[in-house]
Amino acid sequence: MSSDYQLDIIERGTDLLLKDGFVYLAMEVRTGKTLTALGIADRACAENVLFITKKKGIHSIEGDYAIYKPSFYLQVINYESLHTVCDERKWDLIVCDEAHCLGQLGKP
Repeated sequence: MSSDYQLDIIERGTDLLLKDGFVYLAMEVRTGKTLTALGIADRACAENVLFITKKKGIHSIEGDYAIYKPSFYLQVINYESLHTVCDERKWDLIVCDEAHCLGQLGKP
């Protein structure tokens, strides 16, 4: 499912995440960042993952999750609806997708 370069990034990303508590994936478009992030979460033994993305990306991420079949619970939500997450769940990992766009102001 994952290519050799993704497996390498999953291994190195997991090591960074466990060591520093943070990892930033800077990969080209269409190189499998979502599957790589899911692989890192799985390898890091996360149990509950909150995946924040743009609204148009939710369906794709849920599809990748279904393909990858990791061992953790996943909730995918868009940035605009993040305030609705009031679950008592303890999030082991929070993935901020499209993080390069976080500094942009949206339309009021």
